[in-house]
Amino acid sequence: MASKIRLRYLRTVLHQPISYFDKNAPGTIATSLANDTNVVQVGLSEKLGIVFQVMSMILSAFVISFVKGWKLTLVTATVVPYMVVSTGFFGGLSTKVEGKVNEMISKAAGVAEEALSSIFNLTAMGASEKIIQKFDVYLKDATKYFKRIGPLQACIYGNSKLPIDVTDEGLSVDSVLLCVFRLCTCTFLWL
Repeated sequence: MASKIRLRYLRTVLHQPISYFDKNAPGTIATSLANDTNVVQVGLSEKLGIVFQVMSMILSAFVISFVKGWKLTLVTATVVPYMVVSTGFFGGLSTKVEGKVNEMISKAAGVAEEALSSIFNLTAMGASEKIIQKFDVYLKDATKYFKRIGPLQACIYGNSKLPIDVTDEGLSVDSVLLCVFRLCTCTFLWL
């Protein structure tokens, strides 16, 4: 499937006007071709299986819990919309930030590929430091965006854990502080 996507992407790129190639660095097209198709392949192969596994687990958990104690299941099911909305919101933000990171990395790869393809000219003109600085700017921008992913992932996992603590123990200061501590721990682990 990934090869079909790459082929279709390549056909689409080859049918672009010349101005498209002037706007994009030579390496960005090849980098996005490799990275984006790999993301799709991983998403379809790994994530799709996980989604089916989680959905079947949730469905079976609800069936078993309704059989064992339907009143408690109805009470605890009220936190499901909160978990879905908060995880979806923070997941969307995380996806947006990851897109920015990939954009910066592809620009850096374009600079590197262009520099390596004309290494003799760069050395002869003494422009290697300028290219290195340009490359570093893109990597620093990517790092700046990448540092935002940690807190977003912490919010996803922390918000998923808070309703479980609240339903198990009732809303108490301990459960809220425990959730805040988990958020801080996840944030620092990602940084």
